[in-house]
Amino acid sequence: MSNRTARGRVKSAQAKAKRGDRANPPAPPRSTSGTGFSGRQKLFLAGIILATAIVYLRCLSNGYVFDDHEMIILNRHIGEWSFLWKALVNDSWWFRDPAHLPQSHYYRPLQDIWLGLNYHAFGLNPIGPHALMVGLHLAAVIFAYLIAVIVAGDQFAGLTAALLFGVLPVHAEAVIWATAIPESLCGTLQLAAFYFYLRYREQARSSGLVVSLAMFGGALFSHESAIAFPLLIAVHEFLLPRRGSHPFPGQREGPDKDGCAIVSNGRKAVSTALPFIVVAIVYLGVRFAVLGFIARRDVNNQATLAQILLTVPTVIVHNLADIIDPFQAGPSHRIIWINSPASPEFWMPAVVLALIAAAGLMAVADIPNRNAYLFSAAWVFIPMLPVLNLCILYPNALVADRYLYFSSFGFCLLSGEVAAAIARSNSAWRLPVGAAVGTLAVVYALVLWHVQHFWHDEIELFGRCIERFPDSGFCHNRLGMALQAAGDLKDAEHELRTAFQLDPHDYASEYDLGMVHAREGLYAQAARETAEALKHLPNAPVSAYIELAELYDLAHDNSASEATFAHAEKLPGGGLEVALARARNSLARKDGAGAEHQLEKLSAVAPDDPRVLLMLGSARAIQNRYDDALAAYQHALRIAPGDPTLRFLTALTLHNLGRDREALKQCQLALRAAPSNPNALALLRLIERSLSRPGSRGIPG
Repeated sequence: MSNRTARGRVKSAQAKAKRGDRANPPAPPRSTSGTGFSGRQKLFLAGIILATAIVYLRCLSNGYVFDDHEMIILNRHIGEWSFLWKALVNDSWWFRDPAHLPQSHYYRPLQDIWLGLNYHAFGLNPIGPHALMVGLHLAAVIFAYLIAVIVAGDQFAGLTAALLFGVLPVHAEAVIWATAIPESLCGTLQLAAFYFYLRYREQARSSGLVVSLAMFGGALFSHESAIAFPLLIAVHEFLLPRRGSHPFPGQREGPDKDGCAIVSNGRKAVSTALPFIVVAIVYLGVRFAVLGFIARRDVNNQATLAQILLTVPTVIVHNLADIIDPFQAGPSHRIIWINSPASPEFWMPAVVLALIAAAGLMAVADIPNRNAYLFSAAWVFIPMLPVLNLCILYPNALVADRYLYFSSFGFCLLSGEVAAAIARSNSAWRLPVGAAVGTLAVVYALVLWHVQHFWHDEIELFGRCIERFPDSGFCHNRLGMALQAAGDLKDAEHELRTAFQLDPHDYASEYDLGMVHAREGLYAQAARETAEALKHLPNAPVSAYIELAELYDLAHDNSASEATFAHAEKLPGGGLEVALARARNSLARKDGAGAEHQLEKLSAVAPDDPRVLLMLGSARAIQNRYDDALAAYQHALRIAPGDPTLRFLTALTLHNLGRDREALKQCQLALRAAPSNPNALALLRLIERSLSRPGSRGIPG
């Protein structure tokens, strides 16, 4: 054979190889160092972070809503440093009634620790907590980029995933609602855990595994949904095995080899996930030790097992739509229990899910990097599994945007992989693909800017909920309470009546309606409604009976008032609460001596209760015994140093004693904890005027 013929055959073979490469391009490399990227990529990533931060600027004007009030504003323990370690050994709502635990079926200690540290740093000013949550989200965007670069083996895929994850509208609730911090903190820590797991996998350094396990442990102690993370690790190892492992079945020829690959990769997947499973088991042990159980049905959720199973498909479809469709983002989603498999609300979502699965598998069947696509799809569904246990959820929150914070990264990763693959396939497609990604991001950003206002205040929040879920008695109830707090009693009455009509067994709405009528001065009517509601609320707190007793007193029904007080005294903790209520009534009548007599008896029983000390100080102040009042307030401050009311009363007493410089400091501390407190603001102006006068009596503290 001549040299010319040989050279011709070689060239022909090379040409065929090139054509083959174009027809079946190789899968992108799975191994990058994970962190190395060019200055241009750094600039793009910095731009994504800056754009995300700018879009979220709007949330800084938002206030506190819904659970924020009870967990932050009304939480009288949040200013105590002991609140931080007590969060580790109690359920997340322990501060409601520390004498009767657990108060909930949630164990999320990092949530309480986060809120406590925020309070010490910012008081009750919501700007700081909102800014920190946005900063946490920006950290999540960085981890999203790093993970996508490693998994997809492509910088463009990483930038696309990070950009979409940054401005995805479904994240609004988790990022801007203060007490939704468990979901965003858990999601960010899981992203960090997965990134360090990838680094460990690439570099085989035990330090990476240790950091990954620590991040995973933090995620578990933020939100229980992180329990699914080991499965994500196992699926990643199975679908995308590390170098030197068997390829995934289908990449080898012959059934025996495929079978060997399944067994081998399966074993390695389990062994890789094992350290994470051990951490999860330790968490479950701690959770059981604190709560006395692992999981418990929500007390308001009475759905049967059949209803739960039939409702799962529609919940999954709603979750997917919530991630993909930006216009679905919002604080409420209408999900009703499904009672029959013949119902279109069951079989239609089930068919949709089957079609999505079939279409997805067919689409990736002949794609070399199909395993990366399958893994991205798995990332959407695996973190969703814990919230498909619908019996543990409140019936009005079977679908919520905040549940999808971590799941949504799977969609962003898949989008980045598809965009990068299209751009790689033909250089002419790069610009159109980039333009499409940018356009989608702009749409997401505009919607995200809009929906942030939904959480501005409770009237806006629950007004939006009613637009989406008009037959929700719960939403009407909460809007009514928000309107009552704003002083709009007529509209509040309308909303509460609507709530009670929608759910005649919701006696809490009847109770709240009684409170509105009390504000309107209709004391007899309010007492009747409150008494009727309490007949049907067997676990009503002592405070509810005390309010009823005070309503009877205002309606001049003394015998009913005393009988109700007597009933309240028999309830757990009722003796102290009733005694405090009687002392409070004496203070309202300006009977300082009578209140002090009652409170001194209480202080012998509860010497370190800040409420007793606060009222004792007030009783002495009414009698112009300011030195004695100051001693009571200072004792209370040693127990509850973060209480803004105590700070204000201390400042007022110091001012009355002529110690204005000390009063100024206490007033400033009160305003740091509660910046909009009108009484503290007025006192601050008074003290400043006093200090500015010649010959001021201010004594340096």
